[in-house]
Amino acid sequence: MSIKQRLICGSLPDDFDPKSDILVGPWSFLGKEKKYPNWPFFEWEPDPFSSVAELVNAEESVNAWYQDELDQIVIHFNQLNGSNHSKVYWNYFLTPWLITLMQVIWDRSLRVEDLLQKYQNLPLSIELVEFKSNWSFTDSVDFFSNGILGQEFNHWLLSLLIADKAPSNWVFSWRTPLATGEYQEQNPDSQATKSPKDRLKDTLRPYRWPSRCRGVYGVGFFSARWLSLLMFFSSSNENIEPHSSNTNGLENFDKCTAINTHSNLLWKILSLVIPSNYKMIAGLGEKRTPKQAKSSLVSNQFFDDTGRHETALKKEHGEHIISVQHGGYYGNAKVFSVVASHEYSQDNFITWGWKNHGRYIGNFKPLPSPYLSKFPQNAFSKNNESIILVSTRHHAFTYRFDSTPQPGDHAETVKGKIEFISNLTLPVRNNLLYRTFPLGNGSLRDDLILTQKFPWLKYCVGELQPQLNACSLTVLDHPGTTLNINLAANNPTIGFWPKHHWPMSEQAEPFFEKIRDVGIIHTSAPSAAQHINALDGDIAIWWNSVQVQNARIEWNKNFGNTSKIWLWHWTKEIWNM
Repeated sequence: MSIKQRLICGSLPDDFDPKSDILVGPWSFLGKEKKYPNWPFFEWEPDPFSSVAELVNAEESVNAWYQDELDQIVIHFNQLNGSNHSKVYWNYFLTPWLITLMQVIWDRSLRVEDLLQKYQNLPLSIELVEFKSNWSFTDSVDFFSNGILGQEFNHWLLSLLIADKAPSNWVFSWRTPLATGEYQEQNPDSQATKSPKDRLKDTLRPYRWPSRCRGVYGVGFFSARWLSLLMFFSSSNENIEPHSSNTNGLENFDKCTAINTHSNLLWKILSLVIPSNYKMIAGLGEKRTPKQAKSSLVSNQFFDDTGRHETALKKEHGEHIISVQHGGYYGNAKVFSVVASHEYSQDNFITWGWKNHGRYIGNFKPLPSPYLSKFPQNAFSKNNESIILVSTRHHAFTYRFDSTPQPGDHAETVKGKIEFISNLTLPVRNNLLYRTFPLGNGSLRDDLILTQKFPWLKYCVGELQPQLNACSLTVLDHPGTTLNINLAANNPTIGFWPKHHWPMSEQAEPFFEKIRDVGIIHTSAPSAAQHINALDGDIAIWWNSVQVQNARIEWNKNFGNTSKIWLWHWTKEIWNM
């Protein structure tokens, strides 16, 4: 029996030996999938959260830690910018970035603690990355893509944690950090670049027409201007304090653990990971601050640093901020930490139909979705025989505390797709197309192993939604926006995933159970495949049945509400806010 003697925290070395090497996580296969297409069948250390309860506890601990640090964070960033912004400003501007960083520190710390407990008596050799003086992230997108989801950054962070606590019988070898460009060249498929349309928007941003409705999915040019005008005349007399998304608060928080372990690391690396535009953005746009408090509609500002800064200024000066849902999984995820902290905490939050979301607190306002209302609501009649299997993104790293698959779970997701395809009959296989998720940093490829196992498999390329509208059936390995779109558009859909990969909130679970009962959702790959086989091509008969349509309609009322006159509903509700 081989003795494990090398711990691998970063990319696989050329002499990787699965019999004697210990993999900390699946991220070691990033950029190596062509050499190891069967990466889902290798072994690595288990993920830190073995239950939803543990994930909830970690989420609430980090929320409390964030609140405990916030006063000092405000002082630090005001000094950095030569500004005097309030906690209200910095809380809105920094929440997506800072809570994400804190959750990553928490997750990586747990992983290292597990390694120490398991292997402390075993002499191990480990390659670590030397301390880096500055990561020079330019903005939130760069921080997220090349930091949180970057293999080199994560190797560096694990190195700091391991070097600080490792036993004396662990032997280190050190190397200098790779430049970001050097790392990306190892996996060119992971480059996440902005589209020409997005680059044009960035160029024109300084010259745009002032608006109080930005980033709301499905709201067109004229609707945005009408809502913006409505916002202008809808004033706020007082600045409402943000709702707290942390249900337990500081009283259940182990401050000793956080301050002595996690807080020290946070402040050690804070100045090294702050995006460069954070050091100048707080002084911009002050002259545009409104003299009288008004209202604004905002959505999806996680990576929009300029938009988030402008909203933070408005919020600081008493504006009524109405945040808007911009995708699926809102209202139904058991854990939805960063979104709840940043978006639900605003004065109002407009949903796609749901009124409550588990433990999370917010002033929720259910309204028809402008985005989903764009899709036709007609009875289904197929235009072609294609069956499109749409994949989730296989994240190699935990990047926030949500009830989504942990890195190790993605191996099971890929195995599930192999099992699903293997159980399909030949007529169904002949119509199957596979849609890979667009690759980005930190995403593991699954197309190579699927091609290896099923050389006949054809791929779905080009714009996705028109193809989903025309195909005979969409198959999903995950919940999310595509599920919401398809059910709203009345496109035949079947999904399969284990419940523990995507745990749902108490309010959402009954609605998921109803669409499970009629065969829309399955908890295993063979069940989904057998259901499709049994339809024997008569998908329309099943989909248009009373039971399926009733379950779909009830789902849509709560998670995909639509209306042809959505603008009237919004006008009436916003005026009353």
